[in-house]
Amino acid sequence: MRSHRNTSGCGSFVAILVGLLLLTIGATANFVAPTWINRENVRLAALPRLTAATLGIAGVAVEASLEGVIDPTQARQYRDFVAFVREQASMGRDPAGQWVEVGRVTPPLQVLTSSGAVVHVFNNNYDIRNPITTFTDSVLVTNGTTRYRGFEVGHRVLVVGRTAREGGAMGLDADFVAAGTMEDYTQGQSDSLFIARVIGGILALAGTLMIVVAAIAMRR
Repeated sequence: MRSHRNTSGCGSFVAILVGLLLLTIGATANFVAPTWINRENVRLAALPRLTAATLGIAGVAVEASLEGVIDPTQARQYRDFVAFVREQASMGRDPAGQWVEVGRVTPPLQVLTSSGAVVHVFNNNYDIRNPITTFTDSVLVTNGTTRYRGFEVGHRVLVVGRTAREGGAMGLDADFVAAGTMEDYTQGQSDSLFIARVIGGILALAGTLMIVVAAIAMRR
């Protein structure tokens, strides 16, 4: 009887620990992540929105955003991609598998603005966010299958970074390049916030129930 109680108590204690973990993750998703996303959206929305004309008078090392399309003269890097992230499928024990980044190509870009002028992104280490095109090198996804996600010529992009001067010309050193406009990007962030809250709520509820049930079991 004592052995049974000890085993039951140990199981309840483990359940409480798991419940606390789920509750912590859920609370983080519900409070920490939304706070960070909201602050980031406010910060990005407040950045100066550059054009080819205002870039020349903005000064150097000014954080700003720029919108346009990838210029038709931009060199292709792979197929029609001008910049991309390369990933491989890792199936493991999960039938659905997961994609693991194995490389990326982010060359300097030429962004055609609405005025018809081209603005250069000088650096080659920017992040790619919300890539538009995905190409998988096999119809059947198995372990090691490769896919590419990125941008092509003509894609509308948002560039966020800092103004820079190179060879006498003004341009940007980008922190990230994302699909669409600033409004598209911040709306996507808000959508992610909603999903985080839903998942966080489910995890927090599951964790709370586990703790309550385990606590009741330990008192018996």
